[in-house]
Amino acid sequence: MSATDTVFAGGGKMGVLLRALDWSRTPLGPVEGWPASLRTSVSTMLGSPYPIALYWGPDYVLIYNDTFRPILGGKHPASVGMPAQQALSEAWDLLEPMLEDVRTSLVASYKQDLCIFMERQGFVEECFFTWSYIPTRDETGRFVGVFTIASETTRQVLSDRRFKTIRELSIRTALDKNVEGVFRSVEQVLRQAGADVPFALLYSVEKDKARLDASTGVERGGLAAPVELALDEDTPWPVAEVLRSGREMLVEDLGARLGVLPGGPWPEPTTRALLLPVTLGSNGEANAVLVAGLSPRLPLDEGYRDFLQLLARQVAADAARAGEEASVEGLEAGADDYLVKPFSARELLARVQSHLELARMRREAAAHETREVGLREAVHARDDFLSVASHELKTPLAALRLQLETLERTLPGEVRTLVSERLFAVRRQIQRLASLIETMLDVSLLAAGRLRLKLEPVDLAVLVADGVAQMREELARQECPLTLESEASLPGQLDATRLGQLLRNLLSNAARYGAGKSVRVRLRREGSHALLEVVDHGPGVKPEHQARIFNRFERAVSSRHFGGLGLGLWVSRQVVEAHGGSISVTDTPGGGATFTVELPLHEG
Repeated sequence: MSATDTVFAGGGKMGVLLRALDWSRTPLGPVEGWPASLRTSVSTMLGSPYPIALYWGPDYVLIYNDTFRPILGGKHPASVGMPAQQALSEAWDLLEPMLEDVRTSLVASYKQDLCIFMERQGFVEECFFTWSYIPTRDETGRFVGVFTIASETTRQVLSDRRFKTIRELSIRTALDKNVEGVFRSVEQVLRQAGADVPFALLYSVEKDKARLDASTGVERGGLAAPVELALDEDTPWPVAEVLRSGREMLVEDLGARLGVLPGGPWPEPTTRALLLPVTLGSNGEANAVLVAGLSPRLPLDEGYRDFLQLLARQVAADAARAGEEASVEGLEAGADDYLVKPFSARELLARVQSHLELARMRREAAAHETREVGLREAVHARDDFLSVASHELKTPLAALRLQLETLERTLPGEVRTLVSERLFAVRRQIQRLASLIETMLDVSLLAAGRLRLKLEPVDLAVLVADGVAQMREELARQECPLTLESEASLPGQLDATRLGQLLRNLLSNAARYGAGKSVRVRLRREGSHALLEVVDHGPGVKPEHQARIFNRFERAVSSRHFGGLGLGLWVSRQVVEAHGGSISVTDTPGGGATFTVELPLHEG
């Protein structure tokens, strides 16, 4: 095995990329000349399921693993083997002091929810990460690089920040007694939310004109914020079109029409705005439009849209509530119009709906604060339950199996013949329960980080052939013809028990989803790796589900049609990655799914 194969073995897609890279063109030079400490560090990093990057040498040359790739976005694969100052130039002013601090102190550091600006989608993006920086030393104890374990927290940080904006708006407007007061509160709150809403305009419509009721971030009365818009004329903002369609509208290339618009706290101007219909008052129809400038440093993703939609609903609900309170005050003051003017059924329904919407939004806000704590507690409770339940169930199941074996041995021959089918069915159900219990136990071990492999010399070809032989009966019951195409011998350092479990999981899935159709197992060598493929002709796995199905408690199809806990593929992935390999699924030509397992053989 070459030095390159040894270093990059089991690295998944990154391993393939790193093997193909001409390292002589990088500051690190050919792999054959790398020191043992660098080879070990890269091999360790590639085998980890966690997002890890390695900054090596005085130039902090960047190497990373599969799960770190999404963090770099469009910077991958050009960043591989490049000095960090070049690869991450837009973030270097922040990264360099942290790397240098680890180099000089030789002490690991930790940063939580750190804001780093990265250009990975064609623009400078506001990103947040939790980082651990760990110094790496060579055989002599000399500093040679930094391991970085990263977790992107952008979605959570932005969600919390936006929730605080909605909560602040709800608190401030609660004291407003009229609609005009609500508008002033909206302006005050959004002035502090420039990172998400660089500018905002609220236009209300009466007849053929739109009036600017609230504005922030741009000059009132200027080109971008006219005090009044004629709906039948060409205006800076398509208010009439939004109200006519009842749908939000994205307006882009604002600079060409309206000049430079502020980008909130960022130096780049805002070039996009989202227009959202708003219902002010109690007639139930959209009669206003919120123009929300979009941050130049954030993509307009689902979370961003949800926030702006919630903001529009909050403004509408607060304005409706304030209008109701003003009506009550007028009634209490004895205003004749409130005493003699009846409510129409439509107006009354709209008022009730606005109160219900406000109550719902307040319930959502309260639930948001406790949701994450509850989820974490639920996950811990679930894992604890799985651990205890799996251990507790193994004992009575073992006793049941023993009693069945005793019964079979003591039954007279003619009786055994009469009940043989039922005894077989009982044995099969006991085996099924045993398999479920083992899966539950694996989940608890993996969740606690206690799964350990027992690596020993194993001929993978023999192991797979035995596993296929053991599963033939089960697949035959599902009317699934099973074929094996394999090389004669594939020796390696492997955990035979865990890989046997992996093969059973894949074949059981194939039989469950492809009953009545053929299943093919293929095993071959590819360089220093073994490739195991299980091909079925069931319903297949849609592209959008192909990564998700390897998560815990996930299925590609409804549990109404196919049984299972949604754990088998997750356990399989953990077993494969513990070996330093990878597992993936693709569509089978003609229908079905092909599961591919790549395993480093590590021949001894």
